[in-house]
Amino acid sequence: MENNLAGIMDPKLEKCEVAYVAVKKVAEVAFHCSAPTKLDRPNMNEVAECLWSIRKEYQAQANQQHGVL
Repeated sequence: MENNLAGIMDPKLEKCEVAYVAVKKVAEVAFHCSAPTKLDRPNMNEVAECLWSIRKEYQAQANQQHGVL
C-alpha cells in the first residue's frame, strides 16, 4: 500500500508530504476498522477521535507549510 499512496489519493489533494502522511494515517485507521473480529476493531468514538486528530494535524501542518497563521 505505501508504494501506491499517490494512486489511492484524491486527485484534487495536493501531492505533498503532509498529504501523504494524512492519507497513510487514514488508511491505517481503515485497516484497523476492517479487523476480522469485533474485539480487534476500534469503536466509532475512537475512530472519530482519530480522524479528527488526523484532520487537525493535517490542517496545522498544511497551514505551516503554506505560511498561514
